[in-house]
Order: sequence, then structure tokens, then C-alpha cells
Amino acid sequence: MIPFLKKLFVFLLPLGLMFVFPLIVFVLGKEYYSAEDALRIQIENPQAVVSFVDDNPHYKEILVAEKKPKVFAIGTSRAETFRKEFFTESARFVTASHAVSSIDGMKSFIEKLPSENKTQLIIFVLDPGMFLSGHPIENEKKGKLEIGKELFFTKVRNVYFDYFSGKFSLKELWHKSQNTKNIGLFSIIENSGFREDGSSQYPNAIIENINRVSVLKNAVDSVVLLLRNDKKREDISYNEYREPLSKEMILSLNELLTLCEKKNIQAIGLFSPKPPVIYRELTRSDRVSSQRVKQLSKTVGKVFSDHHFSFFDFSDISLFDGSDTEFLDQWHGTDKLYLRMTVYMAERNKLLAEFVDIPKTKQLLKETKSDFLR
Repeated sequence: MIPFLKKLFVFLLPLGLMFVFPLIVFVLGKEYYSAEDALRIQIENPQAVVSFVDDNPHYKEILVAEKKPKVFAIGTSRAETFRKEFFTESARFVTASHAVSSIDGMKSFIEKLPSENKTQLIIFVLDPGMFLSGHPIENEKKGKLEIGKELFFTKVRNVYFDYFSGKFSLKELWHKSQNTKNIGLFSIIENSGFREDGSSQYPNAIIENINRVSVLKNAVDSVVLLLRNDKKREDISYNEYREPLSKEMILSLNELLTLCEKKNIQAIGLFSPKPPVIYRELTRSDRVSSQRVKQLSKTVGKVFSDHHFSFFDFSDISLFDGSDTEFLDQWHGTDKLYLRMTVYMAERNKLLAEFVDIPKTKQLLKETKSDFLR
């Protein structure tokens, strides 16, 4: 009997560790904090950054409600590099990046703004993929039980992968967890996540990587190769112009801007920048996407114009003197590139100009020699 128990123990021990390990990481990583708790910590400690393994969109809703910004940006991760430093203190700027993934999600977000909302201007960062008929709808909010299941079952593989690939050790996690106000595993290990204005703080390991430009080039080249081979995949991120634009999504955009008018909120819309090599491939004269790029920009621009709002298509960075190395990866521009965009818009939008110190920001651009502002 005893040998059997020993064998059973040897068999069950790895299974037990499989569940205990992510529990330890869950606690030391402060993944149990709610969005409300995270925001409270950041208000008390403005230098703290927050990350959520469950991608909590509620955090941005309460961020906007709490900060009562006069200006805020909203969108997917492509809105994450607008920073409060680009704007005057009177703007009380925040960004609700990662809060939505669709135009309908933006409408829902605006509808939920509190009655005491002080917002005068919203910057809508629109992804071209939002105008495809098959674009996914917003994810439903998850309860704590669902989040718990994801953390301990779906996400457990990622935790093990990060651990065994050397991204962190339990000793390191224990030490850092005790000596930081950051919340979330990623934030504690890499000091990266959402800043107190909602923008993303990137790991120094990425920014200071001496091979960053070559890594960026490889990532961009991989997207170009997919476009040239015209790969058919469920993931639309590499080709957001693979289908004609959806008339339903254009109607939805019109409803969104009508909602802003009812709430006496001005709007600015934009398409975020693309690395030049990708943009050139998309707009090659022999590509179907070339006409779709032009059509989508023209159609969306007209909807904004019909509501007397501004729209900027920043897909081509030559429009505002961007550099092809001012990208974090194949989809996201650096903070320096986004500051260029902010200045460009402020010079052409009177209301935004009230919240941007244009001479100061231009001087900052002039003095910054790297692809990042810090």
C-alpha cells in the first residue's frame, strides 16, 4: 500500500504544483486588484503603472469618470501613446485606449459618461478594420468567476511559458512585489503598463534595445510578405482593407458623432500611422486595397465633415514629417510620432489648439534626438 501511495504522491505532486504556481503568481503579481482599487492606488501614487492579465476595459471607464478630462482619446491599443504631457494641464487629458474595439463600443462608452462629465473634445482613434462587416463586436464584461477561470486555466500556459523562458523568477517577483506600487504581473516585472493618464508605459528593454530598428524592420517585412502572398486568415490585423467597407459601420459612425453633438462634445477622428513600407504595399497601383484605402479615408472624412468635425488620415507619415523608425512595432507609433500628430492636429483645429502648447511641443520635438521622447 505504501509504495502505491508514494507513486500516487509522485503523480499528484506536479498536478498540485501546476495549480499552486499560478496562484502564487496571481497573489504576488497583485492580479486580484479590481479596477477601482488600481485607480485608487494610482491616484495616491501617480508613478504607479497598472496591467491587467484579463484586459479589464472597466478600468478606463472609471478613469474617465474619475479624472473628468476636458479632452480624452479613445480606441484600441493604437490610442495608447497619446500622453498627458502633449496637452496643457487644463485639458486634464487621459486616454481610454484598450477600452473598445469597435465603433459600437465607442458609442456605448460615450453613452455611459457621467452626467457631470466635463469633456469638451474627444479624439477617436479609428482602426480601418472597424469598417469591415465582419469586424468583431465588443467583448461582454466578465464576472470574477469567469476571470478566475481564465487566469487559472487559459492563462496558466502563458505564466509557465514566461517563467521557463526566464522572463521572471519567483524570487524576483517576490522582491519586486514588496517594493513597488505597481499592480499586475507585467507591471511589476517590467515596470510597464497603463500610466495614471491611461497611456502605456513601455518596457525599457524594448526602448533601449540596440537592435530595436532591425527587429522593427523584420516585423514590418513579415507583414509585407503576408500582403504580397495575400494570405487568407481569420486575423485581419495584417490587412484591414481586405474587404469593401461596410455601409452599416458608416451609419454607426454617423450615430456616434450625432451622439457627441447631443452631448455638446466636439470630435476629432483619425487613422493612426503605418510604417511606410506597409503603406506603400497597401497603396500599390495594382492592389485592390489601393482603392479601398482612398475610399475609406474619403468616406470617413466626409462623415466627420458633415458634422463639422475634423478628420485626419495619418496612414502616410510623410504628411506630418514622421520617421520610419518612430514605431514601436508594425502597428504602433512611438510617443514622439504621436506628438508630431498632436501638433499637426492642433495647428488645424482651434479647440484642440486651446489645449496644446504648440511652441513648447515643437521645441520638445526639435530637442529630442531619439525615436522616443524619453
